[in-house]
Amino acid sequence: MGFLEFDFQKANAQIEELEQIAADLEKLVSSRYEESMQQLGGAWKGAGAEAYMRKASRLQEKMERSAGDVRSTAEVFRNVTRQVRLAEERAAQIAAERES
Repeated sequence: MGFLEFDFQKANAQIEELEQIAADLEKLVSSRYEESMQQLGGAWKGAGAEAYMRKASRLQEKMERSAGDVRSTAEVFRNVTRQVRLAEERAAQIAAERES
């Protein structure tokens, strides 16, 4: 019978890293990107500027969705890790009951 070992410390570190990536991306989009677009909009006028700003707005929305997707991935990973931990605890309990 094979043995599968799950590294909970590593999983939790990866979850935290995903959450940090999402937070960094959200911060980038909500502050730096927004500020840059406002400055550009104030300095550049005309049809080209309007087209660029529409594209920039779509990009901002995509980045916001990406941050949400990364955050969702972290949550799914957290739930899977929790389920694996519960399964391991239950398996240990069953093994202990069989030994006694």
